Amino acid sequence: MPEVYNFERFLHRCPEVDCFDTNKYPKVSEEVVFRMEEYFYDDDCSDAHIFPFVTVNGSGEPYIDIYILDMMLYPCNYRRFIISDGLRLSEDDEKCFLSYIYNDHLHVEEKCFENMVEAVIKNFPTLNYKYYSVQDQKIAFDHIYYASHRSGVKEILYKAGLSNIAFKINEIPSYNLIGTSPDSIIGNNISIKLLRILNQPEFNGKLCTEGEIEHCKEIYNHYSGYIGKDLPSLSQWAYLEKLFDNEGILARKGFNRTLYEYLSYYCDNDILGDYEKFFMLREEYSDIIKQKIPKPDEVYGIVEVFEMLENLKGKLNYLDKTIKRRKDKNDYEYRGDNYSVIMPGSILDFFKEAVAHGKWVMDYIDEHASGKITILFVRRNEEIDRSFVILEIRNRILSRVLFAWLYRAADIYEFLIDYIEKNYHIFDPNSLIITDPYNHDYVTDGGLMEYVKCHPPKSKCAYEMFFSGPFYKP
Repeated sequence: MPEVYNFERFLHRCPEVDCFDTNKYPKVSEEVVFRMEEYFYDDDCSDAHIFPFVTVNGSGEPYIDIYILDMMLYPCNYRRFIISDGLRLSEDDEKCFLSYIYNDHLHVEEKCFENMVEAVIKNFPTLNYKYYSVQDQKIAFDHIYYASHRSGVKEILYKAGLSNIAFKINEIPSYNLIGTSPDSIIGNNISIKLLRILNQPEFNGKLCTEGEIEHCKEIYNHYSGYIGKDLPSLSQWAYLEKLFDNEGILARKGFNRTLYEYLSYYCDNDILGDYEKFFMLREEYSDIIKQKIPKPDEVYGIVEVFEMLENLKGKLNYLDKTIKRRKDKNDYEYRGDNYSVIMPGSILDFFKEAVAHGKWVMDYIDEHASGKITILFVRRNEEIDRSFVILEIRNRILSRVLFAWLYRAADIYEFLIDYIEKNYHIFDPNSLIITDPYNHDYVTDGGLMEYVKCHPPKSKCAYEMFFSGPFYKP
């Protein structure tokens, strides 16, 4: 938009800096130039490199001394730009500088960039500069330049803390070139709080069309009371947007504060689809499953467990009653000094265990209810309601020991030996530890391998024994 560029320079006139005035703006030492060139040629000299320095002249005035090394420059292989408070570059220098900083192939050494950011924040407080990362180098250099002098729209927006909007200003339709405040620049009666929301990098594109701007205003006006002081994340905004577009309803539910807070540090809109499934499935199985709203990193797994119930549709109530009867009549439960063995008493118990262990736990419901196998839960006595270990027993053979996480300890197997002796089951702890095909990824504590050495195998692995026999009690 050259006509806009020319108009802004004409409208906002200010003194120009002389980049060749080495008396007022001394150059870096020859040693520093040598190091820049060394880095330039050692890295990838086919692309231009930028080296920014913040320094102070003899009058105590700070300025930013920028060197751009480029093989296409001749006879000198670098070009120097000075950014000084209240001064702008000449038109030719400005066009050249901007063409470099907007180039995708401009390189900057990370430590040099970080030093510059720290120094700019310290020496130029009026710029309202921020801790940019090296990945944001385009906007970082754009901010330095346009906020350093009377430049109009960008100066106002950068100094107001709206750096992303400032950088993308040319993508915003019909912005006001002569506006004197952020809201008057963007127009459309948009509030400064909404501008701060849309200034977040994740919201790029929300101001690109008149229709999108009006839509954002409507959402904000409707839900501003729910937003509070903190800026909403992209996921929180997407949640409010879905509610607004569907007359305040998401999966037959209105605004939910717990869900909104869970989404505060999440920037993935796809998560809302998982939550929609969760609410629908939780309502469908509400007579059997009571499940609180999960956190974002849990919801997908819980939805998967819910979906496993689809395979049991039509017989859930029958299975639930059968599982309860098994528990009422069972002789498997046991309490030791540190651990207890508990039989599940409902489909809800299996559901909770599947949330902790994985959806495969749901595959056992049918067989457990029929009595083909017996599923037992081992719990720590001080955390009796927390998932820990699952036992699978077939024909009184303890065939699998499954932990809720990738860690196994010797004292569990010591406890199981005590449990087996009192309940007349068959169990070979050595074989289950060493050869269990399901546990090869587990991490073991130091005591476990010592335990294995002290308990050599006395029979085949219980898993193998189930298929091959004969059975031996260890």
